[in-house]
Formats: sequence, C-alpha cells, structure tokens
Amino acid sequence: SLISGNFIEDTNYRKEFGGWETAAIKFHQTTDTVISGNLIRGVFRQQQGAFGIWIDFGNQGIRIIRNIIYNTEAATVFLEMNHGPILVDNNILIGQPIRSNSEATVFAHNLFVDCGYEYRPDTRRRSQYYKPHTTKVVGRKSGTAQDDKWFNNIFIRRGLDRVKTASGYASDYNVFLEGAKKTSFGDKNSVVDPYVTGLTIRAHPRGVTITFSMNDTPFLVKGPWVDAELVGIFPTVGQTIEDRY
Repeated sequence: SLISGNFIEDTNYRKEFGGWETAAIKFHQTTDTVISGNLIRGVFRQQQGAFGIWIDFGNQGIRIIRNIIYNTEAATVFLEMNHGPILVDNNILIGQPIRSNSEATVFAHNLFVDCGYEYRPDTRRRSQYYKPHTTKVVGRKSGTAQDDKWFNNIFIRRGLDRVKTASGYASDYNVFLEGAKKTSFGDKNSVVDPYVTGLTIRAHPRGVTITFSMNDTPFLVKGPWVDAELVGIFPTVGQTIEDRY
C-alpha cells in the first residue's frame, strides 16, 4: 500500500470522538506499506488517542518517509504492537513524542523538534508477525523493547536521554541541539551543542514554512549510509529494511 502526497488537517477538530481510534493516518495488520510525503497537522481528542500516524497492531515492513507532522494532541507517531521492520526516515516531527511498544524500528535522517521517544511495553497482548512480504502469520509476540536504532538524526530541545537500553538497541551519528541530550548507552560519534536554532513554524492554507538557523555542528558528524548492511536482520521477523518498500 502507498499513502502519499496528502494534506490532512484538523482531524476530530470538533472533539466528537474519544477513545483510542483517532489519528490522521491509521493502519492495522498491513505488510509492505509506505506512508510518504504527507503534511499532517491538527489532530484533536476528547481523551486518550490523537496521533499523527498510528501503526496499530501486527504491521510489518513499514516505511514512514518525508512526512511533516505537528500540532497533535498526542504522539506524532504511535507504533503499537509491531515487530518490525519499520523504517522512519527523512521526516520532520514537531511537538509530541514518538510513542512505541514495538520492536525493530529504525529512525534515520529525521528532524525531531521537542519530540522525544517514549517506550511503554505491553506484555499483556500478543500481536502477529508474518513470513516476509506476505500476510502468512508465523508467530505472535508481546510488545517488548528490542532492536530499535537511531542514526543520522537531528534533535532540537528534546533528545534520547530518557530512552533505556534494550537488547539490540543502537544510537549513533546524531546531532543534539539546544538542550537535547544523547542516550546513555550509545552516541559515541554523535555531537551535542547548545546552539539555539530559532526554529519557527508558519502555517499556510495549503502548506507550512519551517525555518531555522544552523551552525557547522551537523557537518562534524560523518554518519554511515543507513542500509540493510548497517542495521542487519531483525531476529523476530527474519527481515531487514529493503528497497522493496
């Protein structure tokens, strides 16, 4: 499936719906899905869920690329009960944190502004995973932290210092600015700089302008190409990130 080039604004703006089903884009049980080039802003709630992109329960082989998400009342992206691989790359995510109880997610080349990462394990439920590139179920597993990666990202004001390490976690070659902090378990080749970017957001009827300044700090990081060779094969699903997305 491909969800691309959409402008999604003011989801549930009357706040008529509560519960856990509100999001601008939401999927259950998909494989080989790309969500690309969407502008999402204004996701509202009575209570509980109000997410930008919600990858909900038993999805595999997902790529979230080149999206801009801001002004959501809950998480910009919620990755719920998936076992990977999920590739989140080249996005601009502003405001609410990413929320996850999934595994095997790769975050690469993103701009995160006031957007941290919150992991909440779910050991009560078990979601399915599949033979790669099919919907043939081969197993079920609870939502536990494993094999997440962060490479070549820029964090402004909020970073990864609250992320606790887990099996297969890796983080490196990131840039942390304006008070954002790196992980306690990785980021050997990352840089931290208090530089103030002066980032502003200006909404237009059919778009948005995001401006900020930058010093030379990001150019000090010589990050690797983020590919299947770097991240490896994720053990639960026996699959890696691939150009097939």
